[in-house]
Amino acid sequence: MCVIVVVHVRWGELESGQTTIAFTPVHQHETDDLTGEVQEQKSKARRNQLEVCFAYADVDAAYKRALENGAEAVSKPEEKEWGQKVGYVRDIDGIVVRMGSHVKSR
Repeated sequence: MCVIVVVHVRWGELESGQTTIAFTPVHQHETDDLTGEVQEQKSKARRNQLEVCFAYADVDAAYKRALENGAEAVSKPEEKEWGQKVGYVRDIDGIVVRMGSHVKSR
């Protein structure tokens, strides 16, 4: 198995085959403004909130399907300055789901 670590200005990614896991700072301006601030862990009995991100070829269609299946709209898909289309929904358990396209090369 080959693992590649990619570090960007605002986040890092761990790539392993078809799966990419991204790590971001606890407070990220874009996410905090759209989905609320992360509740920092105050005791070992609680764990931090998480955000799940899935990549789609057609973010608009995925966003629409999510809403049709009970997700709550947080932010409609829009083009970001780094070349990715991103939208946010909250699932029925309250977990924020980021729906994004693959980042386009510049």
